[in-house]
Amino acid sequence: MWELKRWIHGQQKNTADRYSNRIVALMSSAQEATSLPCLENIWRELLAILTEAVQDLDANNLSEESFASCPSVLQMAMDVIRDRRVIVALADT
Repeated sequence: MWELKRWIHGQQKNTADRYSNRIVALMSSAQEATSLPCLENIWRELLAILTEAVQDLDANNLSEESFASCPSVLQMAMDVIRDRRVIVALADT
């Protein structure tokens, strides 16, 4: 029984790690983006990740503890996109 719980916890952690890695990669892409449409695509991808994470939480593929860290990382990425939007918009003027 303990082994099964440990295995499930490990799988849930791996799922959370994959989400975090995807978010960090998108954050890096946002920092390098040079157009507003590119930033909009990254924004949509971040929202898709949030949707997937909620679905995985509901399916018990992601623990509540692991899910709790997703919104904070996601918020940082969205803040980067907001800041980058301003920089790109100013560069276009």
